[in-house]
Amino acid sequence: ELYTLYLSSAASDVYKRQHLANLMNHQTRYEEALAEFEEALRIRELFYDGDHSEFTEILLGMGSTLKNLGRLDEATGIYEKALNMNTRLYGPDNSYNLYVVNGLGLVELDRGRYEAAISRFEDSVRLIKLHTPDSPNLAFALANIGKANALRERYDLAIPAYRQAAGVFESRLPEHWVLGDVKWRLGRCLVMTGQYEEAETLIVSGLETVEGQWGADHERTIQARAAALLLYEKWARPDKAAAYEALQTGI
Repeated sequence: ELYTLYLSSAASDVYKRQHLANLMNHQTRYEEALAEFEEALRIRELFYDGDHSEFTEILLGMGSTLKNLGRLDEATGIYEKALNMNTRLYGPDNSYNLYVVNGLGLVELDRGRYEAAISRFEDSVRLIKLHTPDSPNLAFALANIGKANALRERYDLAIPAYRQAAGVFESRLPEHWVLGDVKWRLGRCLVMTGQYEEAETLIVSGLETVEGQWGADHERTIQARAAALLLYEKWARPDKAAAYEALQTGI
């Protein structure tokens, strides 16, 4: 009975640490978050020898945190550990790995290896369509494909990916700020292909949503405002460009 109580207490401690680590990640307290994930993993390993589903969320959190810290080799190692474990437990096309391969794609994105990132994101899309086709996860994966293609200036591929992502978000998360984020990113791609009128509608709407969620000084808002500035510079609208430039510089 005492052992059962100990197991219950240890499990509770692990969940509390995971929750705290996720909160710290949201607050960009990455070093502290990593310490909590590592301790949660240490406790889990006291009770499970070898592969077990209880490791998956901890490893995902660790991988994301290491990526945020710029420790990309370590992040890759943790994600691959999760990928291989889940494959051994559930087979190659299991639902758990849709998150893992997306994480691996984000690491490749940070490395600047865009084709490798796209390959991972496309695998995530495949798994999402296999297991949870109606989930907003599909939009996040599609948006990542759009971002990777935009970064390598393949706007012909980025635009349809962003359009698909926006469509899913509009039906699944219409009030969420991520829809605004996708809108301005799609708009920026349209700017680069000379489609200024549609770009303006998307960027202005997206910027309004992102700023409403994060405030005027947040990095996401600054990025969206930079897209608006780029639009009006390329569209030869100097008055509007000057207004956004003033907002960016605080003049």
